[in-house]
Amino acid sequence: MYKLVNWIPAKVRNVGALLSYITAILTLSIVGHNAATAALAELPAGSSAREGLQTLATLAIWFPALVPVVVFVQLSVQLTVVRGLRHAAKVAMAAAEGDMTIRMDVMGKDELALLASSFNTMTIQMGETVRNMRETANRLAAAAQGLESTSSTMEGSVHETASQLETVYSSAERSTHDLAGIALSTGELQRAIAEISTNTTAVSTAAAGAIDTAELAATNVDQLRESSRRIGEVVRTITAIAAQTNLLALNATIEAARAGAAGRGFAIVAGEVKDLATATAAATEEITQKIGDIQAETERAVEAVASIASVIESISAYQHTIASVVEEQTTAAHAMASGAGHASENSTAVTAAVTGVRDAAARASDATTQTRGAAAELAAMSTELTRLASSFRC
Repeated sequence: MYKLVNWIPAKVRNVGALLSYITAILTLSIVGHNAATAALAELPAGSSAREGLQTLATLAIWFPALVPVVVFVQLSVQLTVVRGLRHAAKVAMAAAEGDMTIRMDVMGKDELALLASSFNTMTIQMGETVRNMRETANRLAAAAQGLESTSSTMEGSVHETASQLETVYSSAERSTHDLAGIALSTGELQRAIAEISTNTTAVSTAAAGAIDTAELAATNVDQLRESSRRIGEVVRTITAIAAQTNLLALNATIEAARAGAAGRGFAIVAGEVKDLATATAAATEEITQKIGDIQAETERAVEAVASIASVIESISAYQHTIASVVEEQTTAAHAMASGAGHASENSTAVTAAVTGVRDAAARASDATTQTRGAAAELAAMSTELTRLASSFRC
């Protein structure tokens, strides 16, 4: 039933209600007047009730005169309410479209005035909220832009660091390889020096036996010639090893200079290796000279057996000198081998550390890429928030 009534236009419903109201008043007036007249006809004259009924009949006659007044009051109230509601609907529609600056007129202290005041308060608060949302969106956009810029800078720095780490890693690997070569050469040098020491001992023993017996002078001279020849071969071997060691030390010094601060310790060791190689070359040169003297003395001993004892004593003295030099070279070779071993261990540790840092740099690069993506998404969200806030006028 209520839905059927809603189909009737509002103006028709209002006119119908007004006509019904007027009809009811007129009907009540006529019925009251007729009832009072009928009652007066039945009452005797001078009755007290008759006066009251006459008054009621008179009022019933004049009661329809109140209809225009009632209609005027009804229409005035209705027009006031309708105008207020229409204005409220217009303002509400404007607010629904995003205009937070519009206000309702507050007149009086009735329910419409209370509704208008409450609506104005609501639009003021919503406008303040929208302005705060705009400011927040602007700050969010600025923060997102700064975050994206920072992420891009960090990503560039991480890539540059990774490139530098690759260079350091390659240098460390080359240093480790060179140190392994130096350690191998040092081992060969130690073996050569041990062989020299063995040969020197054999020559000294042969010289002592030659002093005790002159009869074996010729034999001892032959042995001495053979020993001198072998010593010459060993000296040539030492000379070649010293030259190779010097070249390796020079290469190691160059690689240490390329490595910078990380290769200072290795540069010191390489310098010591170079100095030892130089000393070895000098010693072998001296040994070569001595061997030449020994061979000359041997040839003269063949011609003059009488002087073999003194020659053999000279040879023995020379062998003692060689033994001292060999002992010094042995100590130096041990020190060089130990230093090369420590340097190789340190270089291996540096390579492992650089590998760890390189992996960390790769993870940092992935993290900065994700951060930049999140910043871009945040910027898009702030743009959308700004667009939504801009749809309101406040």
